[in-house]
Amino acid sequence: MRYKHNCLSWVLDRLRRHGGYFVARLSEHWNGMHTMHMTPDMKLEQYAPPEKLDKPVDALLGYEGIVIFGDRPELGKPIRRRSMVLNVWLLALGVTVWAVHSWFIDED
Repeated sequence: MRYKHNCLSWVLDRLRRHGGYFVARLSEHWNGMHTMHMTPDMKLEQYAPPEKLDKPVDALLGYEGIVIFGDRPELGKPIRRRSMVLNVWLLALGVTVWAVHSWFIDED
């Protein structure tokens, strides 16, 4: 089974290889966070699906995405406290899965 990125794993790879900044905001489609990469020279990059995904879980499991470039992050909507807590737990889980994959499966 081929590993597919989601916005978080893509950003973590970019940070590990190129540095820069981690940016997060409320997703346009779900009540979850969408992560983006701000390059060291302040250019915004994000990995996103070309079309809206069918279910929120599809965003967690990975997808064939595209890279979108922009000058600055769009203003995100406020995130409710309950959603923030859930999303931070998902963030921690996602980083852990990404780290295990990079340590044991990636070659570099």
